[in-house]
Amino acid sequence: MITNHFARLAACFVLAAQVAAAQDSFEIYKPSHAEATRFERESRLRDQFAEASADSREGVMQLFEADRSAGHIAWMPTLATLSAAERVMGKADGTVGPQLEADFLDAVDLRVTPGFFAAREGGKGEAITVHVTQIYPTAVPSELIIGLDWVAPDGSRYRARTEPFSGREFGAGLEMYIRPPVSEASIWRLSPSLRVGERELRAPGVLVPCIGEVEAARKQLQAGGEGSRIDPHRELWRDWTQLQDFGVRPTSAATLPERLGHFGLPGGSDWHHSFGWISFGSSDAVGAWAFTPEGEAQDAVLVLSDGRRSESAVFAGVLESRWNQFARNRRCFVLSLSYTGEVEDRARLDAAIAELQEQGVERFRIVASGDTAVLLPSHLRSLPAGTLDRLLIHSSPTVARGVRTGLDFPVLGVAYGQETDVIQRLEPDEASGDTERWWVRRRGPDFLTELEIPQLLGRWLDGTLQ
Repeated sequence: MITNHFARLAACFVLAAQVAAAQDSFEIYKPSHAEATRFERESRLRDQFAEASADSREGVMQLFEADRSAGHIAWMPTLATLSAAERVMGKADGTVGPQLEADFLDAVDLRVTPGFFAAREGGKGEAITVHVTQIYPTAVPSELIIGLDWVAPDGSRYRARTEPFSGREFGAGLEMYIRPPVSEASIWRLSPSLRVGERELRAPGVLVPCIGEVEAARKQLQAGGEGSRIDPHRELWRDWTQLQDFGVRPTSAATLPERLGHFGLPGGSDWHHSFGWISFGSSDAVGAWAFTPEGEAQDAVLVLSDGRRSESAVFAGVLESRWNQFARNRRCFVLSLSYTGEVEDRARLDAAIAELQEQGVERFRIVASGDTAVLLPSHLRSLPAGTLDRLLIHSSPTVARGVRTGLDFPVLGVAYGQETDVIQRLEPDEASGDTERWWVRRRGPDFLTELEIPQLLGRWLDGTLQ
């Protein structure tokens, strides 16, 4: 009996050490997890905003302006403000303001480890740990009844677990243990809920893929991912391991199974997107996510971002349909590339231009977002004369104002976080060699003004921007 007692104690110490080690390792990935959480909430709000009424849109803008007056920059709203904006879009309870339980649930994030599960026909399935935390501080109700629901692809819900807690127990968060549902390969959602009297409040939760052929997918992906110079395999392996080991979700516009399927790997699902991976050469070693026109194309738009998110993130949600419509109407390529000014990024941008020129593209337009616009001009000046036709800068007011001068091709600066919406054409300064310049000011933060970029670029090309 003494031996068994010490054996159980030893097992407890080992388990505690493993949990502590995993938590320490997660600290490295906290910034990636925070970025993914923001990406998901911004994408969801942007899709709602695109379909909202004028009154709802104005209500959201006023929230962002109040956030700015409280000391935050308008193009980076706090996560609490994003939650309030979603409530405006959804008309939750018909009000926006202090609601203890609703405010608490808005701040809840689920980090699911592992972040996917294997398809199966029966049995319990692998145990899953759900880390229930707050992504921003709110008051915690004194008594909590937290539920976790599996939401199937058809919208049906299955209760995974219900646990009562006191507010004092919540602290830095809770761990709940569940089993995955019996399912074929598909995308599920794990949704948190909160019991309040006779009501139950629900939050959207997070996506959790169910993957077929998990072991075959892991082996083949690892073989092509570790140390690989093949961009899509390297990114897929990174996303796989972070999701499996730490529950860090990707910031991609396509799910993990969709991307596995797109590259012909085990465990993949059908591809449900208008864009895809195009290669700059005979293999996938260098390439980009892009919309590819049917037939010959003489134009290409290169969308450059700062690398904080997956490159396909610029096509997430409703942005996919808007860029797809732009590409189809103008019979042009639209590519997404990260650009941080590093040697590899410069070489990849040059490779993309050279490959598209080989395919008959004559005119290149660049959309530079965020801080990328600061790093880009010196590289653009090194390109052969006439390579770049136009440059659209989508950035903060300071960046957009500073970069729009000193370049010998037309520039359109779109500045977000402004007090008013204005479109202004500046007269060329012939003495300094400036050519056509446009200045567009927009009230919203960058993830909402992104909605306008395809249309603004199209109107600029058509000569109807005014």
